[in-house]
Amino acid sequence: MDDTLLTQFHRWKTLDRQGRPDFIEYLKTANPWILAHHPADSCFREHVWKVNGLYLCKGCMVTAAGFVAGLGLQAATGWLGRFPEEALGLAFALLLLPTLLSTTFQWPRAVRHVSRFLLGVLIASALLLLFVTERWEVRTIVILTYVVVKNLYEAKRRRQNDQLLANCRHHGPVNANGTASQGGGP
Repeated sequence: MDDTLLTQFHRWKTLDRQGRPDFIEYLKTANPWILAHHPADSCFREHVWKVNGLYLCKGCMVTAAGFVAGLGLQAATGWLGRFPEEALGLAFALLLLPTLLSTTFQWPRAVRHVSRFLLGVLIASALLLLFVTERWEVRTIVILTYVVVKNLYEAKRRRQNDQLLANCRHHGPVNANGTASQGGGP
């Protein structure tokens, strides 16, 4: 039996519902954490925003906002075509640096939000550079850098999430600086 999310939604939709059922309403009912990619645990409440009944990952939302800003920056200025690729490489490194430092040193959440926004700008700019540049070595460097950084970053975040979840289950919910937070479920 095919039990994909869409199949479950269609099955849910056929039930007697007040009003017009939609996919967002289904997600709120079936799995409000599906767009958060964090465990549905009170330990991760500081990692998500609750918006209209759905939990959304703060880091991903801020990165997405940066991505849109990066697209807008290129559309408004055309900056990727105005500078040599070597200068763009330096700009990209500077855009990536705050994310690397903030995850390494566990800086305050507000600083990490700024770094994730800049990461979004970087991702959009790097993606667009693949189409702007005529140099294959630049494209190769962009793609390899993306793959390596993404894999290293995801592995580190996975370890941190596992550690946070283990600590939370052992000691109770903790906030971003490692101290006990006020309890309560998701």
